[in-house]
Amino acid sequence: STVTKCDCHVTHVLKGHSETVTCCDVSPSTEQVVSGSWDSYIKIWSTTHDDESQQKSKRKKGGSEPLLRTPLLTLGGHSQVVTGCKWRDNSQIVTTSQDMSVKLWDTQLMSCVQTISINSSLQCVDWSNKSQLIATGSSDKIC
Repeated sequence: STVTKCDCHVTHVLKGHSETVTCCDVSPSTEQVVSGSWDSYIKIWSTTHDDESQQKSKRKKGGSEPLLRTPLLTLGGHSQVVTGCKWRDNSQIVTTSQDMSVKLWDTQLMSCVQTISINSSLQCVDWSNKSQLIATGSSDKIC
């Protein structure tokens, strides 16, 4: 297969976590990004914020400096580092943590709606819309 070079560049800087960011995912609509961190929080960010036109006017001439974003929403509930985050749909997010839990978040309700306890520290998560399954990877070498 052929690898094609993309014309990628930084358009936004998402600033708000107090510790290292460990995971992120773009929503199916591409209008939001979720991130997780060592600070044990997840944050929701807009990619189409209304004030973008005002921020563009603050860019330096040449327009190459990325726009600074602050989070739309911060959700707390994990007691340790968030290791994985994945959009389930445009309002629900699945997260994993080293606190041995999987959490389902509803961004419209702005809260955790379900917690599943696991017997091992979790390292990653994925979601399948087709099968409706959540897959996790853990530190005990089990998926």
